[in-house]
Amino acid sequence: MKKLITHKQHNGSTRVYFLNENVKHWIQDWETFELGCELGLWGKQEKIEDIPEGASYIKGISFYLRKSFKFDHDLLDKMVCTQKFAKWPEFYKKWDMDGHNGVDFRTKFDDSPDGKRPVYAVMDGVVSMAISIGGASGYGKYIKIDHENNHETLYAHLDSLKVLKGQKVKAGEQIGVTDNTGVGTGAHLHFGYRPKPPIVDYNNGYKGYVDCLDYLLSDIKFV
Repeated sequence: MKKLITHKQHNGSTRVYFLNENVKHWIQDWETFELGCELGLWGKQEKIEDIPEGASYIKGISFYLRKSFKFDHDLLDKMVCTQKFAKWPEFYKKWDMDGHNGVDFRTKFDDSPDGKRPVYAVMDGVVSMAISIGGASGYGKYIKIDHENNHETLYAHLDSLKVLKGQKVKAGEQIGVTDNTGVGTGAHLHFGYRPKPPIVDYNNGYKGYVDCLDYLLSDIKFV
């Protein structure tokens, strides 16, 4: 069974983590909880015990926890991460962010030396933005999709789009092709995940986006 950690922050709020083989997984960045509260569940209820406190942890009572979910499909057929969430804070200050607000994936391989690979929707949804003008923003050509429960995904720096605004898409459906439009150092895919319930925390330092690595299906290679 995974165990639960509660991390007491300087402002008195509490962040909630899973502890799995000594790796911490932050649960839903948009939610903060008081120690000892019971949290709603998405699935079968499981009681998850707290662990003994350390120098930076406060011991609480048992919690009920939202079970984390997974996306329904991979966004690329090869999942190689080149830049994690929250990296390079100094570089991203120009956009008023505390660091990288998404996850970057390599798209140049032997079978795609130009960096152009198909991009797939990770869940069913409706295209909310389909920007086909490369100089419109730092994202270049990009797509945003609204999903069930008002979650949102972003696919940026594309070469071409295969969907239109308002179009319904299925998980695994090709929505575009990768490239290096916008601000970038080479062909890659920038992927962002913004959970919305109950509200988007646009003041989280990353424009409301959160680290999504735990929600991806495939084992990810890092370079």
